[in-house]
Amino acid sequence: LLLFSGSLRAQWGTPITVDATGTVGQHTSLAIVGGNPAVSYYDATNNDLKFVRATDANGTTWGTPVTLDATGFVGSYTSLAIVDGNPAISYYDGTNNDLKFVRASDASGSVWGTPLTLDASGAVGLYTSLAIVNGNPAISYFDATNEDLKFIRASDASGSTWGTPLTPDATGDVGGDTFLAVVDGNPAISYTDGGFYRLKFVRASNASGSSWGTPLNLDDASAGAFTGQRTSLAIVNGNPAISYYTVGILKFVRANNASGTSWGTRQTLEFVNNGQYTSLVIVDGNPAISYYGVTDMDLKFIRASDASGTVWGTPLTLDATGTVGLHTSLAIVDGNPAISYFDDTNDDLKFIHATNSTGLPVELVTFTAHLAEPAAEVLLAWRTASELNNEAFHIQRSPNASRWETLGSVPGSGTSQAEQSYHFTDKNPLPGMGYYRLEQVDFDGHSEYSKVVSVEMAAGLAA
Repeated sequence: LLLFSGSLRAQWGTPITVDATGTVGQHTSLAIVGGNPAVSYYDATNNDLKFVRATDANGTTWGTPVTLDATGFVGSYTSLAIVDGNPAISYYDGTNNDLKFVRASDASGSVWGTPLTLDASGAVGLYTSLAIVNGNPAISYFDATNEDLKFIRASDASGSTWGTPLTPDATGDVGGDTFLAVVDGNPAISYTDGGFYRLKFVRASNASGSSWGTPLNLDDASAGAFTGQRTSLAIVNGNPAISYYTVGILKFVRANNASGTSWGTRQTLEFVNNGQYTSLVIVDGNPAISYYGVTDMDLKFIRASDASGTVWGTPLTLDATGTVGLHTSLAIVDGNPAISYFDDTNDDLKFIHATNSTGLPVELVTFTAHLAEPAAEVLLAWRTASELNNEAFHIQRSPNASRWETLGSVPGSGTSQAEQSYHFTDKNPLPGMGYYRLEQVDFDGHSEYSKVVSVEMAAGLAA
């Protein structure tokens, strides 16, 4: 008996190169701007902040990239959000070691205002995360001079004036890889404790973030390994949850309550040195994560099978053309998940969009074959976790795993998010070793094959 676990076909489009003018596409942030996807990112060739917006709702064609700030070494650690109806970006000024902010003058981002310096008190503004807090834009970021986590909120809805920076955590080397979100009405931040190699979380005591609670340690490192890197914070089935990277492992943890005062068990979603540059978003009701597979150097995607993220599906590889998938940013674009990311081989900004709302394929959970004695029949069984436009499964057999014949067909379930079970019996199996596979056929005629299982017919049992 052999078992195959995996997916027959991922439902994602072809990756699109959005900008290839030099080394561009690091520190991407993807959001919907004026109805179309848009990306803020860093131009490492010119050391500039850049912005580009698609010309259609699903991101099949893109406009001309625009340079928003070119005053020195600027534009890393970007975070893009809609601020009072118009796109806005927080970012780091590496020349002056400052936190900066810029907002467009219109809803589509075709005209932009003058960049503002929000904090210049030392080397500040790394790992920025921009969100709307109690009606006004706010930013979490890292103070590298004091090794502190910092937070600042605008005094108005458009971000033209800003308040005094606050320090929610100053206990050691804290504040890397920040992610800001509103949790149960108040701002909250996930981040890294670089001194003790820990994942941390802190939530404000009020809606504006003028006072903060006690930081929580959510995951401590073992054997001196860094943990809590590349954090991404989202609300998952009513409670805050975080995706993050511990050296070699993609991990996920969800709080037990809406305010994040207590947390559940940490889950390992993928081993073998995978999980950098995580981005956590709700995809068709369930949490999903885009990330970089370090071992294979690929762009990857994984989605939970339930709304709380207690069970997760099989990781999918979305782009494997070179070293791709760094600096991922996941968002819902025209109803389906989409990702902006960096192609390190070609030094390009890339974008990929799913062709359905889950980003999942016809997902084959199990495929087994075993010999039934004394009937001398081979029983085939398989289960799917989800299906999209699945017309049928053709059952194929071979004496040598190279020459295949079709024995019969079993109708598929079309489109389904529920688990489906299937069976087929080979009543006249081949003598000796027999190999079996499934050909999954869509309604549009596209087909894919499963991996192969085998059964050996013992002497004297062959028909």
